[in-house]
Amino acid sequence: MSDQEENPSTPSDDNFVPPPKETIDQILNKDVEDESLRKYKEKLLGQAAKGVPKTDDPRLVVIKSFGVTFPNKEHADIIRELDTKQKEEDLKKSAIVIKEGSDYQFVVCFKVQHEIVSALKFSNSVYKASIRVEKKDHMIGSFAPSDVENTWKSPIFSAPSGLLARGSYKANTKFIDDDKKTHLELDYAISIQKDFEG
Repeated sequence: MSDQEENPSTPSDDNFVPPPKETIDQILNKDVEDESLRKYKEKLLGQAAKGVPKTDDPRLVVIKSFGVTFPNKEHADIIRELDTKQKEEDLKKSAIVIKEGSDYQFVVCFKVQHEIVSALKFSNSVYKASIRVEKKDHMIGSFAPSDVENTWKSPIFSAPSGLLARGSYKANTKFIDDDKKTHLELDYAISIQKDFEG
């Protein structure tokens, strides 16, 4: 849903086979005689190298908030907290209003628990009148479990402009890792208007 050209189609990764999953303990206990490798792994794993934070929440990725930010400071950030299922549902009803032609970025705050999550991806599809007008995938990265929240911002997009571009859009975002596990799927509404006030 931007004026930018779609990226040329990239080769399908359907044939990609991720390496076998290993626990953090398995990773740390490999090659223990190699001091430099041990230090490197501890640096890479950060807090998780000293022990994985305990939680009763079974989720590996916990999305804390989702929204858009405006790099040109045209408007305050529009951030929606996602600490309850009801707030996830509310995203469908209360549209994020974006002024036509303005630059924006998606911003996500999240936490990783229990195990390493590899190649976490933000997959976003936008629809107008049931027709998909955009699909974009963006790599977020790989993360070890930690109590510390991570913040990710998408590349900068430009909202479309003009009479035909204005109106209501429905969007769907999935957070998927390299095992093709969907950690969260969000449906939300966007409204492109002449101004931020609609």
